[in-house]
Amino acid sequence: MPRRSGRVVSQPNRYLGLTETQVVIPDDGVEDPLSYKHAMNYIDQDQWVKAMDLEIESMDFNSVWELVDLPEGVKPIGCKWIYKRKRDSAGKCPKTPQEVKDMRRIPYASAVGSLMYVMLSTRPDICCAVGIVSRYQSNPGFDHWTTVKIILKYLRRMRDYMLVYKAKDLILTGYIDFNFQIDKDSRKSTTR
Repeated sequence: MPRRSGRVVSQPNRYLGLTETQVVIPDDGVEDPLSYKHAMNYIDQDQWVKAMDLEIESMDFNSVWELVDLPEGVKPIGCKWIYKRKRDSAGKCPKTPQEVKDMRRIPYASAVGSLMYVMLSTRPDICCAVGIVSRYQSNPGFDHWTTVKIILKYLRRMRDYMLVYKAKDLILTGYIDFNFQIDKDSRKSTTR
């Protein structure tokens, strides 16, 4: 039988000032249904049925499964539907098809892609900002679009700023750790 220590383990003093906090995200009062029964009891049940029909059509079109007759003595695998409303960055559901259409018209993905190209080729200073706005490609809101416009304004304001070298006394020196070109016969690596 292993021996147990009688030492009392206590929380370090450095954690005494920390308190747990709870963040409550305000909701517009609309909860997502937990099951098919709940979805059919909601006011917008016709939209849930339409969404399920579209999902089944999509799975059929993409050949996700093939419908076959159930063999004798075999139980089918269950299928769980997950009902979720699409929400914007503020956590609100678009109320009308017009709101959804308005956000689709904004070229968010194209703008973020262009910013990534600029960041990788010539402007590493926008790396952090582009990294943050690229996280919201799947569900951008108007706040994200405003942030992308701020980055574009920054680039427009900073286009005349550059590094300037004096034309006189410019000596460019390069250093390497190894070189394959020194030994012309064997092309062995030589370090300096």
